[in-house]
Amino acid sequence: MLNLDTEPPEHVGPAKASSLERMLSLLDFFTCRKPVWSVGGLVKASGFTQSAVYRYINELADSGLVAPVQTGRYSLGPRIIQLNRQLTLSDPMLVAMQSIEAELPQLSETQKWHLCRLFRDRVIAIGEYGNLDAPLSYQRGNPMPLFRGATSTAILAWLPERQLMRLYLENQPDGEPQNFAASWPAYKKKLAAIRKQGFASAFAEIDPEVNVFGIAAPIFNVEGKVIGSISNVRPMALYRPELLEAQGGAVAELARRITRDVNALAADMDEA
Repeated sequence: MLNLDTEPPEHVGPAKASSLERMLSLLDFFTCRKPVWSVGGLVKASGFTQSAVYRYINELADSGLVAPVQTGRYSLGPRIIQLNRQLTLSDPMLVAMQSIEAELPQLSETQKWHLCRLFRDRVIAIGEYGNLDAPLSYQRGNPMPLFRGATSTAILAWLPERQLMRLYLENQPDGEPQNFAASWPAYKKKLAAIRKQGFASAFAEIDPEVNVFGIAAPIFNVEGKVIGSISNVRPMALYRPELLEAQGGAVAELARRITRDVNALAADMDEA
């Protein structure tokens, strides 16, 4: 199973980042595989000076974003737990999803729905609904690749062209061959077809050993910028090509409802 949380972070280099960005980038080193760090370890891993890391860690500890587990060694702190609870209860996408959760269409007896947000050049699941017989890599808080799976493609296809071209050029050498066209114009045409269709679909691109397929559609903010997606994932044994268009339309309609509700919630908060 793919799990990006165990990969080394792509930290921000000192040459192109502000002091605040460098400080916050230290949080990326605290992963499930390595949850505890010493100052010396962070100095070596980040490339920052020892005095800078000491200063950053002290500031992060004062804010509760990291906490000492013993002298000179730190883990993520209680402030993150507090913020996670706040997000769970008040994230506009999750609040919008709560209003339609009981109405989620039962496209098959076994299915799972994922609500995801765009985060940097990754996609992060923020909500899971339903059940499958096997666990998937799309789990709350786990960053996933932007160039694999319907959940990500439904976001990727609606990104601005300039941003999309940058991502295509940066990721092509390491991307999965089946997900990249031979040229940028060809790839742009491929994504244009997805936008015209209104939804994305993919087959066993994230967890091949689980053998599932997904259908996903984009969610937008009030400015019309894509911010996330909703996807339905089911076993490949239940795939029926003649039903794809109708089921994709149903997922796209859910995405439109969430978009409307998210923007209505944002408007209400502005007026409060």
